[in-house]
Amino acid sequence: MAEVYGRYRGAGPALVPACGFDYVPGDLGVAVAAEELGRRPEEVDVVYAMAGGAATRGTARSGLGAVASMRPRVGRLDVPGAVTAVRVPWGEELTVPLHQPQAVVRTGIAAPGWATRVAQAVGPVSPYAQPLVRLARPLLERLVERMPEGPTEEQRGMTVSSTWSVARAGSDEVRVRVDVRDAYGMTARFLVAASQQVEGVGALATAEALPARAFLDELSYEDEGGSLSWRVL
Repeated sequence: MAEVYGRYRGAGPALVPACGFDYVPGDLGVAVAAEELGRRPEEVDVVYAMAGGAATRGTARSGLGAVASMRPRVGRLDVPGAVTAVRVPWGEELTVPLHQPQAVVRTGIAAPGWATRVAQAVGPVSPYAQPLVRLARPLLERLVERMPEGPTEEQRGMTVSSTWSVARAGSDEVRVRVDVRDAYGMTARFLVAASQQVEGVGALATAEALPARAFLDELSYEDEGGSLSWRVL
């Protein structure tokens, strides 16, 4: 993503490097939250919370590659009264500054309280653990290749997620929550719908290339292929 934005920002046809389950809910949620806030946010938090289902082999490959290459940024990230998360580098740290340039952006994955406390404790030594991940990568890759190609339709339908996008300025705060069932099914819908609506020049964040509210409203329905709902809190 960083390479695409670095090479094609502001030139050529419209490109949206991340336009699936990651990172449509978070990026569009931030755009709506910022609009509701009524001024440029100073801070933005995006937290993904997932439960159930199973990953595809491709997702596992991508995840392994990300863990092996990312610069650790481990710690605790809270959305008070809603969710507690482990802070990790995620795509919105690249996309949100493109349309909210004054905001400090933090991203995370929801986790139990004990996990966030562990993350805080190991944060100072986490850079030293990365070489161990690289050493173990050949073994992990072999394990990934033994996974099924993808989850069954039933397993996909059991995958549920909530994405919290929080915009703050001074003492004001706005939260947007996007709930998704079947992340893979909804990714397919995001891609098809976006391909018919994307506008702009060069590499863009989803919130730059798509009308945030209208796009979320258009995809807000439920059938056998998944569901999406969203609201401002």
